[in-house]
Amino acid sequence: MFALLAASVAAASQFRRFRQSQMQRFWDRVGLPMGTDEINTSVARRLHRSDTAQWLGGLAGTLVAATVLLLTPTPGPIFGFSWLVVLPAFIIGMSTFDVALALRDSLFTKREDSPRMARAAAVDAADYMSPWRRATAPLLLALAVALDVTVLAMGAAGKVNGGAFLQSMALPFLVLALVVATGSKLVSQRMLQQPQPVSDPLELAWDDALRADTFRKLGQLSAGLAWLALAAAGLGLAEAIDPSHTSSLWSPYGELAISWGFIAIVMFFGYGGAYNYFRHRLWTNTAFAATTQGPAPSTPYQP
Repeated sequence: MFALLAASVAAASQFRRFRQSQMQRFWDRVGLPMGTDEINTSVARRLHRSDTAQWLGGLAGTLVAATVLLLTPTPGPIFGFSWLVVLPAFIIGMSTFDVALALRDSLFTKREDSPRMARAAAVDAADYMSPWRRATAPLLLALAVALDVTVLAMGAAGKVNGGAFLQSMALPFLVLALVVATGSKLVSQRMLQQPQPVSDPLELAWDDALRADTFRKLGQLSAGLAWLALAAAGLGLAEAIDPSHTSSLWSPYGELAISWGFIAIVMFFGYGGAYNYFRHRLWTNTAFAATTQGPAPSTPYQP
């Protein structure tokens, strides 16, 4: 299902109408004027390449997960495997390809003799993502660590089956979530060091918009895996309490809890100012009066 979704969207993104609607949605979300033809073309090209990279990365991650399934068949319902293996592989692949593109390319390409604008003050991650969104992954990770440590302590005391817990997916997913969170932090620092070759404030604002979008995706990735680590810890606890009824872990209630928790994270990082927080932090008092006229955001471009 994930592979079909990734392949379908990657193919659809090659059509002009899809690219136009994508550009319109992003323009509406960030709330910046489009300005010049160069800005319109550069932003549209980056969004198109970013979208293609994401879905190709998701396809690659799904193929890796499918290979794991073929080499190590898992007992029990396939739903559990899809949430604990395929989904992380899918979102890690999406984020990895997209972030690699963001680190490699600048939004605007300038000639050596073109004028450059310098930023008046240094910025950090707090300028691109709200405090609550930045705190989501660390909070979920802290809960997962606390739950894992508690279960291990209970196992050592003989109150639960520690061996069953060690054989569960709890600790591997905790390690994966910690690695992804650390990697996201390092990538965020690298992003802040990337040059922003721009000629005027509006170009810099749009460059900030794309940078903020990358921060948003990294935050969503870290929070999503932290949530799955917490869910895996809960499932591991259930196995440790009653190893003879592991099939009951994938009850409809467990499935719904994992599903809705992950959906809530996606919604939290996709709505409610997730796209334009940077504008309120960095561009509140800037009018862009001289460059507000320009082509509509749905103007076609040549990739």
